[in-house]
Amino acid sequence: MAALSCSVGGCAAARGQVVPAPLGDLPSAAEAAPLSAPSTVDEVEVVGADPVPETAAARAFDLGFSAPLDPAKLERGRVAAEQVYADFGYPDTHIRVELVPVGGARVRVVARVSLGAPARIAAITFVGATAAPADLGRASGLVPGAICSRALLEDAPRRLRFFLAERGHVDASATVDPVTTGTREPRLVVRVSEGPAHSVGRIRFQGVDAPPPGALRLREGAPFRPTDARADADVLGALAPPGTNIAHHVAIDRRARRVDVTFARGLPDIY
Repeated sequence: MAALSCSVGGCAAARGQVVPAPLGDLPSAAEAAPLSAPSTVDEVEVVGADPVPETAAARAFDLGFSAPLDPAKLERGRVAAEQVYADFGYPDTHIRVELVPVGGARVRVVARVSLGAPARIAAITFVGATAAPADLGRASGLVPGAICSRALLEDAPRRLRFFLAERGHVDASATVDPVTTGTREPRLVVRVSEGPAHSVGRIRFQGVDAPPPGALRLREGAPFRPTDARADADVLGALAPPGTNIAHHVAIDRRARRVDVTFARGLPDIY
């Protein structure tokens, strides 16, 4: 039996929405006839998967091996696989599905990928931040020309919070305005709430010998940086007897805009 090619066009679906293929793209009754007998799925093969992991695209079909082939589920899987590529920043991806007999009633599902051009960030506007836009862009990964993937957009607020926390803004937050699905050259708006900067307050030692002068990064009155507190815990651990666990407890005084840090033996890190 010759391979049956189910060529289905159309753009990638909007996130979370299954878009039926146009009727003109569906195989004719004559083409579909060879599948009138029940068939089972032997495997799913993705051809031309780069830059998306092949396993991610194949999982989107969710057909189940040795399961009966359901044409409607196959089409939903094709649409879902296209959405995987859109999430990676390739909204113009088209996937053509072929069913290749492998013996008996079993078929191999071959998904042939036509990638299309990626969506690249055209511009970024940071609203509410005092830091330089170039610094914010490098910290978040949101720079002109970068491929606009879902992972990049979802991770950017976390990276910005870390960047601002390192400048004493312990309550900073950031959000990226929604981007219209399929936009080829998105212009991003990132809204930042820095909150007041906090400085280092009192530094205490519980069950830990005070280190030599200048050994710690933290300085009372200097901007508080979480990485300094972690690094100082490591310094104290290196100075302590072997096997000693030194952790730190951070207490934020928002009214005084300061952060008190306590280093103690065996105390879990607390924020």
